[in-house]
Amino acid sequence: MSLRAQKISSLIKRVLSPEISRLANENSVGFASISTVKMSKDLSVANIYFNLLNSKLSSDDFTAILNDSKGKLRSIVASEIRMRMAPELRFFYDDTLEQMEATENLLDEVKKKSPYQEDYGDTSVYEEKILKKLDEQN
Repeated sequence: MSLRAQKISSLIKRVLSPEISRLANENSVGFASISTVKMSKDLSVANIYFNLLNSKLSSDDFTAILNDSKGKLRSIVASEIRMRMAPELRFFYDDTLEQMEATENLLDEVKKKSPYQEDYGDTSVYEEKILKKLDEQN
């Protein structure tokens, strides 16, 4: 991403964060925040990724609320950021945190089913059953 696109992304995030939080409060969503803003190469489209915490609504429902308010949000961006044309706003739910949690859960399951346990992170200590099998083979 170019330096100009990074600056505009940062400005859009700063300008829209309070508005998205306000929309979340008005609709009893809980807490909503912008995680990332990615600009297209020609700066005509801003892909806005958001997170939800303690939400009573699904991410799809809140995305619909944001899409209904897209015109107002775009006019706020146009009034706050000097550009030839205000970018089109597209909203996406950022499920990175959920994916990380699912991955951690899978890793925890693998560790529980593993035939050895990590001891202080640098050596592997095998369970007694496996050690006995190894001794019997030798």
